Amino acid sequence: MLQAAVTGLYTDPRMGNTAVVLLSEINGERVLPIWIEMNLAFAIGIELLNDDRPKRPLAHDLVATVIRQLQARIVRVVISDLRDSVYYAQFLLESPAGLLEIDARPSDSIALALKFKAPILIEERVFEKRAKDGSKSDEDSAQELRDRLQQIPPEEFGSFSLDS
Repeated sequence: MLQAAVTGLYTDPRMGNTAVVLLSEINGERVLPIWIEMNLAFAIGIELLNDDRPKRPLAHDLVATVIRQLQARIVRVVISDLRDSVYYAQFLLESPAGLLEIDARPSDSIALALKFKAPILIEERVFEKRAKDGSKSDEDSAQELRDRLQQIPPEEFGSFSLDS
């Protein structure tokens, strides 16, 4: 497994203004784009920017509060598979009852990882399957995606960019 970090959050106009979160290998060059729902992009953006919280808790805030009240914590998130263009993820929950592996969407898992400052890991097979699905290498397609997403004017679509 490879550790990754969230390095960008964008709205992709070519995909119907769907949000895309970019996960980049910490000790590598590969980037994994995952298209997500806008409400989840909003939740992730709040965590990334340490922005003002809404007056009422979002779903991920509520889940995090419940987890903490149960004296548990998220240990790590794993993006584990890619099947039929759908990414799969789990998060490992450490509780007084023991360790639990919970199946979740990658976007939900990423939001919770950010809330708990837990590492995000990607199985090598996810990169391998993604490379087989595309006609270009991960590096080429990742750079093209970054270039395309970075050209979107923030005032037009809204963008959270962590790239320096």
